[in-house]
Amino acid sequence: MSAPITLTIATGGLEDLERFQHEVSEMVDMDLGSFIKQWTIFDLTTTVEDPSTIVCPECDFTDSFTVNVVMALDGFTAAIIQIVELVSDGWCFIFAHSLSGIHRGSVCGATLESNFNSFLSFNGSREYNCKWFPFHNVSGEYWRDRLSEMMTWVNSVGREEKGPRILSEVFGQAAQMRFEARNPFWELQYNLDKLFTRPWTMPIQRMNVVDGGEKIPEWATFEPSVKVWWKWLDHLGVDTPAKQLLFALAQLPDGGYVAANNLISKLIKKVNDTNELNNPSAFVFNGVQDARRQMGHSGVDT
Repeated sequence: MSAPITLTIATGGLEDLERFQHEVSEMVDMDLGSFIKQWTIFDLTTTVEDPSTIVCPECDFTDSFTVNVVMALDGFTAAIIQIVELVSDGWCFIFAHSLSGIHRGSVCGATLESNFNSFLSFNGSREYNCKWFPFHNVSGEYWRDRLSEMMTWVNSVGREEKGPRILSEVFGQAAQMRFEARNPFWELQYNLDKLFTRPWTMPIQRMNVVDGGEKIPEWATFEPSVKVWWKWLDHLGVDTPAKQLLFALAQLPDGGYVAANNLISKLIKKVNDTNELNNPSAFVFNGVQDARRQMGHSGVDT
């Protein structure tokens, strides 16, 4: 198996970017211009709306509410996909900046690191070894220490960073569980699943074609799959809010996944028995509400 591609992600504010461009020349054995040319500077201020009037000034990627607000901003999912496509085109150094780097920058960096470290090549090995260096939360000499840490990573073969092996380990999923109506986490994962194989989709990729070239449908698997659930819910006409509630149910401990899977089975049976369902989203909503009550959780707020 080939070694994963080393990928460096840095995030910060405009001041961090300017300082980075100025100070990095003292830490590399090459012309500053040549080194900077290896970096892609991604301006989040032109692609993602400003959340500063909604979240607290100092709250970053460590705050669940901030994560949900930023992920739900117009342009956030598109920005992540754009950066993924830049990396696919061969750019291995990305500096994504916002005004301060606290809100959009930090959530973007955490999202990119977590997801890049889940992407697999065709043979099942890691595609990328990604490390994220946030500059919004350091200052003074600590800022230079962060830069030195980054340059050490850039100039050496770093150890392989731990990547998520199951979907619940991906950054943003835990925040989505707390504020289920605000975070388009599942939509982002669905879009990324179309670009890369992930550890939790590998069984589906392997089972698409069996011995003799016979093709079988993606749902013929024993493993959970966001992609399969999402496609079936789309096919059955379930809207996004109802999907979010269903996935949130699946994340609940002590039987949430089984309850959600059973609800999908009932939905498919209902459609097959009647050939139509006037409001599949309402069917899912009511089913989620009943399942949560049976599990001892509060019903869904309306």
